[in-house]
Amino acid sequence: MLTQARVAEAEEIFQRTAEQAPHSWRAKYRHARFLFDNDQRDAGMARLRELGTVMDVGPASGTITVDGRLDEPAWEQSGQVELPFQSYRE
Repeated sequence: MLTQARVAEAEEIFQRTAEQAPHSWRAKYRHARFLFDNDQRDAGMARLRELGTVMDVGPASGTITVDGRLDEPAWEQSGQVELPFQSYRE
């Protein structure tokens, strides 16, 4: 029971932080991880997806050997995603 009370208290603190720093990527990320790590995995994953820290990919269309070479046909058919470099120091 005490643990549940502490989780509820922590959730309230994260909510207040988000209100005070609505543009803080770090605050949003930590809140998402808090949800994920505290029995709210679906909500946490949804927020992590919104932040761009989780990407869902489909299955490979063929056999891929993880050897640093990209000459297998499956790589030629794979999609490409540009990942911008961003710094989130606050």
